[in-house]
Amino acid sequence: LLKLVQRLDRTVAIIARTVTSQEELAGSHDRLTKLALGSFSLEQVKEYLTKGFPTATLPERLSREVYAFSRGHPLMVSVVAGLIERLLPRGEAALVQLLKRLADQGPAPSPPKGSGGCPAETSQSIEELTRQFDALLEEIRRDAGRKGSLVPIGLDLGAVARRFDRALLTYVLGRNLKEQDGEADQAQALAAQRAARLLNRLRDYAFVQWFEDADGAPYARVHYLIRERLAERLRREDPARYEQWHAELARYYEQRLDCETLDVGRSDYARLHRIEDPSWQTAMTEWLYHLCRLNDRRAAQLQLTRLYVQAFDWWGAYLPFRFCQDLLDVWERTQPGDDRAFLQRFQAFQAAYPPGIDKRGQGDWARVHEVLDLILCDLELDRPPETLTTVERYIRG
Repeated sequence: LLKLVQRLDRTVAIIARTVTSQEELAGSHDRLTKLALGSFSLEQVKEYLTKGFPTATLPERLSREVYAFSRGHPLMVSVVAGLIERLLPRGEAALVQLLKRLADQGPAPSPPKGSGGCPAETSQSIEELTRQFDALLEEIRRDAGRKGSLVPIGLDLGAVARRFDRALLTYVLGRNLKEQDGEADQAQALAAQRAARLLNRLRDYAFVQWFEDADGAPYARVHYLIRERLAERLRREDPARYEQWHAELARYYEQRLDCETLDVGRSDYARLHRIEDPSWQTAMTEWLYHLCRLNDRRAAQLQLTRLYVQAFDWWGAYLPFRFCQDLLDVWERTQPGDDRAFLQRFQAFQAAYPPGIDKRGQGDWARVHEVLDLILCDLELDRPPETLTTVERYIRG
């Protein structure tokens, strides 16, 4: 996108994030204006709350407590405002209790000296904000934990899923209902209704962000600062449930896309052509992401290899194919620091394999064969063919 921006004339381009390197905009420096959005001041917090609740009578010290707690971090201010909105119907006493709990947490750390106009999320490190976010999460769970509320399920889902939509929520809620009632059709219909209600409820939270796919389909995700805290808490307090969630989401994508039969032993061109579909690619990377979070390392390695060789055979052998790199990126982000050897195999393969159609006199073929042999050994696919599963035979071929 930055390269596209550089080529556009007579165009105003707004990049809503920090560009880490000015060199990325080489040739555009004379036309570049950087607007750094810092934290709110006390007056801005007061204005934010006044405009957000124009008809409400708020305690006088509310703005000061919110500012002292958040130091004006915009995300934290908006999350507190969401809690205030839900407490207003319960009267001033509920707001006073919230203020007391925020005051007991103490103020957030001040931004480092000289940070000036640094963006809010870089002016205070994630480590410094951890305590404040934990306090906010406690308030959110306290508010959402009322009997019959679906929000705790939504928060757990948002902790482990990088994205979710109505179909995913329906699947999750439907499985819970089928386990309780056993009536599949009725459970599915009720799950769809509850999924729609839960999505509307999650719109009340400032940390739930909403997007659209290329085809216009809406989806949501929890802001990464909150998601990381939710995930860490779930992993620490209930590791079995954390693993269960990832296994559940992996099954969802596997069932949705019929992964067990995709391409294996078939030559249906239409099914192969799905590799170019952005929505299919997204679902595949999400499936791999959740597989990689499970303890079954070999299963994740097999599916990474399977998806990669499909994508490489389709386009990557001739032209740079972003989907191939997306798969490796997911693997890199989900593996422990001391377990990079498998990733490095694929990186070495990409570096040695020559691009283009005419490959005569290009590439390092000895290295290509060496790396492929190492991958086969890693996956234990160098054993007799009759001992291999269908998927294993496909990958070995």
